[in-house]
Amino acid sequence: MPRNISFSMTTPQFIDGSKTVTRRMGWKFLKPGDVLCAVEKGMGLKKGEKVKRLGHIKIECVDFERICDIDQADVVAVLILLPMRLVKSPRHIMNT
Repeated sequence: MPRNISFSMTTPQFIDGSKTVTRRMGWKFLKPGDVLCAVEKGMGLKKGEKVKRLGHIKIECVDFERICDIDQADVVAVLILLPMRLVKSPRHIMNT
């Protein structure tokens, strides 16, 4: 059975297919071809609550990059997917 990967903050984008890239720390063991099970929420489940599976994803590419090396267009694309309660606006982040 594939390992779970949570998309709790970007579930709608995952479901509609606009989420095509994710950046995670601690997943250095992944390699192209690995399959993961996308879930809505993987931690903090209440007693009796079950994991909601969203689908399987196949890893196409694994890159290691520093945050400062991510280009501006990619930063904007990632920030647009985040709920506005976490980030005021992409401009706020890029101008700091």
